[in-house]
Parts: sequence; structure tokens; C-alpha cells
Amino acid sequence: MPIKILVDGYNLLGALRGMGGPLEANREALVRLLASYAARRPHEVTVVFDAMHEGGLMEARDRRGPVTLVYTARGETADDRIVRMVEASRSAAWLVVTSDRALAQAAKRMGADVVGAGTFAERIAESMKDQVSPASEGREDEEEVLPPREKKGNPRRLKKADRRLRLRLEKL
Repeated sequence: MPIKILVDGYNLLGALRGMGGPLEANREALVRLLASYAARRPHEVTVVFDAMHEGGLMEARDRRGPVTLVYTARGETADDRIVRMVEASRSAAWLVVTSDRALAQAAKRMGADVVGAGTFAERIAESMKDQVSPASEGREDEEEVLPPREKKGNPRRLKKADRRLRLRLEKL
């Protein structure tokens, strides 16, 4: 059963390598990365970008291969649009990619699964390592696409929310 992957675009972009450099070039690199990922998967990928302050009066949509791009209308955030999309078809198997807590909670309340942008970036990187195309083997001058950032901190330490929950449970 195909999964509908709904990506908070700027959130994933920040997890991959931040907002350094020209914004348009970063967006295009992200779309290319997601298109190559989606080409090997049976899932539908939709990326939502904020156009809250400089966008048009109407929402803009575009299709780049297997990826659908959505630019929100002026005055609407990507989070609001993602919530509306999930709410419109609750029966779909949604996977929302975001690290925004409020969006994650709203999506979970509506029955969607949520994965952090960093985790999704790692999955994409792993799938890209597994696939080496014969056409790209000889090319070393080609720009590498958005490598994920390394995680910081102790990998054995529980998440802050889990530690807080554990402390509360100990007090019972």
C-alpha cells in the first residue's frame, strides 16, 4: 500500500544542511533529492513550502517527476496547509515529515504517522548510498546533493521528553 509522504519543506531543508546559500538553489536541490528518492519508491511525495510573506494570493502547485510541490498562499503557513491536507483525507496512510512539535501533535491527532526531519534525512541518505547508478560512477565533478548533518550529543542518552516522563513516573 503506497504511503503519502507529506514533507514540511523548509524543515527538511534545515535538517539536511541548513539555510546557507541561495534559498532557491537549496529548494531545487531538495526537490531533486526527493525526486530521486521517490522514483525508487511506490509512495506519493508532496513537499509544502511556506510562501506566507512573499507568495501569491492563491496557492501554487507544481509537479517535478514523482514529487508534487505546494507553495502556500500569502498569509498561510506550511504547517496550516499540511494540517488541512491530512484532515481532508484522514483515511489515507499519511506520513508527515517535520520536526515542528505543534505540527507533529496535530498530525498525530488526525491519525497520521510522524517522523522527524532528521530521521527522514538519514533514511534518504541511506537509500542513496545503496543505489549507485552506472551513469554517475565516472563523474566526480558532480555536486553532491545535500548531505545530512551529523547528530550531536550522547546517542545512549534518552530524549529529553523520555527523561522527563521517567522522572515523573519515579515520583508516583
